[in-house]
Amino acid sequence: MDKIGRREMIKKMAAACQGLAVASALGRPGCSPAQGTQTDERSGRPRAFRRSDVVFAFVFTPQEYKMWHGNVLFGWCGAPVNKEEIPKYLDRQKKSLEVGVREGASIDGFAEDISWFQQHDPNWQDALWRNFEGKLLTYPWARPPDPFPPEKGKICTNHPRFLEKKRAETELAMAVSPYAFHIDDPLGSAQELSVSGCFCKYCVAGFRDYLRKNVPLARLREAGVTDPAHFDYVDFLRAKGGRAFSYEFETFQLRSSVEHVRKIFDFAREKRAKRIPVGANAPLAGASIVFAPYLDYIAAEIGTDAKEMKFGPKPLLNYKMGDALGIAIAATGIYKDWAMLTEHDIPDLVRGWVAEACNGSQLHRAAQRMGFCSAAGQGGIADDGISREARADRPTLWFRASEP
Repeated sequence: MDKIGRREMIKKMAAACQGLAVASALGRPGCSPAQGTQTDERSGRPRAFRRSDVVFAFVFTPQEYKMWHGNVLFGWCGAPVNKEEIPKYLDRQKKSLEVGVREGASIDGFAEDISWFQQHDPNWQDALWRNFEGKLLTYPWARPPDPFPPEKGKICTNHPRFLEKKRAETELAMAVSPYAFHIDDPLGSAQELSVSGCFCKYCVAGFRDYLRKNVPLARLREAGVTDPAHFDYVDFLRAKGGRAFSYEFETFQLRSSVEHVRKIFDFAREKRAKRIPVGANAPLAGASIVFAPYLDYIAAEIGTDAKEMKFGPKPLLNYKMGDALGIAIAATGIYKDWAMLTEHDIPDLVRGWVAEACNGSQLHRAAQRMGFCSAAGQGGIADDGISREARADRPTLWFRASEP
């Protein structure tokens, strides 16, 4: 048999799954795949996607949307970074709509753009991610620079002006009247809990206030905290060692991130003057489940164990949890999976992921949505040995679970 090209193979798979989705949707009373809003059977909320929608993660061309039957772009859509860019995004949105694709907008949940804080805060170095030993930290999945000067550090999302910056970004995103709003990496500084946690000046001060409000004075004194009003968690850990108050510290960081996301979503809806679907890169099987009550959909990077050449359990677990919570989930792999597909032709592995998506629902219905993510590694991925140029013309599959 002649070898089929990667794009041709994906095109045929997309068309097949689109047909299954339409058949499934038509089989339900009152569920037209082409029109109307669907309500989740469990949560009672309007669904972010229709059952027949084909969801894209990244921006493609109108021709490719047509080729792969796409009609939703709610993932990493980007947004204008200044007012001058607004016309460009409006034009892109118009061209997408002409081929039936509804575009959202997205921002990053990390502080990003250290230069903004350098301009607005002369003491910006106080907000850099640090462990309790004072060493600078970078993203958990990235290699620390060597040497590691402050200019290459990351600003903590507990910086008092973080929300000011994010509101400005959100206002620009809402200026293009998006059909949805997505936040990448919503954990922000809480992401650092996977390696040690951030102990910058603002985290230490915020945690001090958290302990005073949430931990009984008797317990603080029992642990050796004699002056709660001036408690310094870094000094405490250096002096006593161990993991005292680690649960409380994790809770403080997660609550801070949830509050940031909630306020950003509220601001987005205020500026949009209507309720639009909001989502995040927040896999449910992990710490990001804390955002679930605030999300209409999840567009997430979920590891698929491609490097081990097997079908990992993580996508299916997330699909099941999404069904239970009534949240639409669209999933793609992580950078290691993208790199594996970039280096090797392994269509059977991709077919396996599609099968997981087809049977992800508790009700075991056919696949309802799938799409593709362009240029694996777009947006800054840790060093995996694959150049951006090598990725540019090799899309990897964006797969998702069936809807309840």
